[in-house]
Amino acid sequence: MAESAEHAFISDTFNRTLEAFSNTRLYTFRESARKAFDFSCTLTRDLSRPLVGQTLWKHEDGIDKDLRHLILDEESKIKVYLCRDLLKTRARVEDVLADFRQSSLSEHLFKLRVFWLPPDFEAGNDSHEAIIRHQIKEAVYNDILLSVVFGNITAADVSTFLLTPGYPGVNFAVLRTLSEEGFINYPWLSKRIGVSTSKLRETMPYLLGSGFASSKRMESMPYLTKKGRLFLEIIRTFSQQSPGPFGTELLYLMSKLNIQPRSIQLNRDARDHEADSFPSLLYHLEGATREYGVDLNSLKFSFEERTLRDLAQPTVQP
Repeated sequence: MAESAEHAFISDTFNRTLEAFSNTRLYTFRESARKAFDFSCTLTRDLSRPLVGQTLWKHEDGIDKDLRHLILDEESKIKVYLCRDLLKTRARVEDVLADFRQSSLSEHLFKLRVFWLPPDFEAGNDSHEAIIRHQIKEAVYNDILLSVVFGNITAADVSTFLLTPGYPGVNFAVLRTLSEEGFINYPWLSKRIGVSTSKLRETMPYLLGSGFASSKRMESMPYLTKKGRLFLEIIRTFSQQSPGPFGTELLYLMSKLNIQPRSIQLNRDARDHEADSFPSLLYHLEGATREYGVDLNSLKFSFEERTLRDLAQPTVQP
């Protein structure tokens, strides 16, 4: 049965949106064999995540088969169902999922993401297509990238990190050291960065509170988290593209983190009175570069990628 123009537009837009976000270089996108699905690809960041998806627009009698194919697919880590938002469709989807919840396949349902789209969408209508693109972009960022690929980084995390008091940029200097050399003790870190141990002890709770560093696995030995690495990569991409023009996808990601680039007059007071965190970001980046020689373009993530045994015995360089 031939697919409708709406069906084709929605499937293509979802695939193109995932590919467009990969331009940030925060993950790689590769299309794969569709098999019985409407779209299929692989997203790779810290690990490879095959994604498959189906689009439902007119033929509600295919819901059972669509969901069965999605849930039974053994290779996919992310299963997407794009649906026309009709009451009868919602009721049927819920009925089918209720059956799965009572079966041995219930443990696979966490991989499924169902997205509901306006039922009166018409392909070829420019305003309608713009709305669908926006909704799919929001869904991809919030429910695929943020929740699955990026490790739930939020604007609140970034704000906590940028609230680090005292010397501007010491927060970035500590993250850089955790990334490249790890952590032994505060006197060692003090010599590496050139900041007193008391100041470092004051700084560390902001890194831990943001989730960019953690000490859960190694007790009192903080290490860079996957979320922290992602943040550094986003800021590195921002630095590489400065002073602009910035990529559309990067601007979108940074706006979601409340650090969207814009022209400002930076001073010590302005950063505390702005509605977003971008002035604080510039304030700390400037200090990190000037006072601590932080160069994000040459940043390495060698320590974050070591095993926990390595974390317990980091290599000390003179």
